Amino acid sequence: MNVIGTAGAIVGNLGYGRCCSSVSLRSILVIATLLFAMTNLLKLLIVEDKLPECDERCSVIEWLFTPLHFSYTLSFLYSFSNALHLMPISVLAVRLCPKDVETTFYSFQLAIINAGYLISY
Repeated sequence: MNVIGTAGAIVGNLGYGRCCSSVSLRSILVIATLLFAMTNLLKLLIVEDKLPECDERCSVIEWLFTPLHFSYTLSFLYSFSNALHLMPISVLAVRLCPKDVETTFYSFQLAIINAGYLISY
């Protein structure tokens, strides 16, 4: 599942670099925050057990919404939206930093994010 999440993060970062570099940071941040919130709300479908059951003759949509496939899709979407959400914040933070401190600030930011992931598990 981590491989799928990492693929989602890579696609999110590449998508930001290719499509969103010419768009204003405010609009990207609003759209990415809404996408991130909707992705997090999709987790409630698993918790509340609202996913449909799939028998032998199920459609493609029902097959995609089986718990296993839904978890993989959700992992990809979560990492994708997380990457899209963090990139405008990182770009804004680098713009606000004094010159020659960008790399130090970026490593500090990643250290805080990794510490948060470590604490959350």
